[in-house]
Amino acid sequence: MFLDVLTGEIIDGKYIETETAEDYRFLLERIQSQGFIVQGVVLDGKRGVGKVFNGIPVQICHFHQVAIIKRYLTSNPKLEASIDLLRICRKLKRISEDRVYGCS
Repeated sequence: MFLDVLTGEIIDGKYIETETAEDYRFLLERIQSQGFIVQGVVLDGKRGVGKVFNGIPVQICHFHQVAIIKRYLTSNPKLEASIDLLRICRKLKRISEDRVYGCS
């Protein structure tokens, strides 16, 4: 699904069983052909998909950022670096949309 972050409107979408780079390429080309200019993309982190958006800033969504970090940490880390990383990870969930999109 492609969403306009300023209006909240869904621009385009496609039902798919499994995400592939080709699905994203198809949708990107379709919305660009309608005159939309893609200024940034938020993805779930699936490998290879980001390459479709060559030259466009790409970010992994907060939910998936946290999930990836937690894969490598315990719930009760002992090392200082791991404790700091878990603290940052928990803050990611609380970042407001205003801070993310610079609308404040």
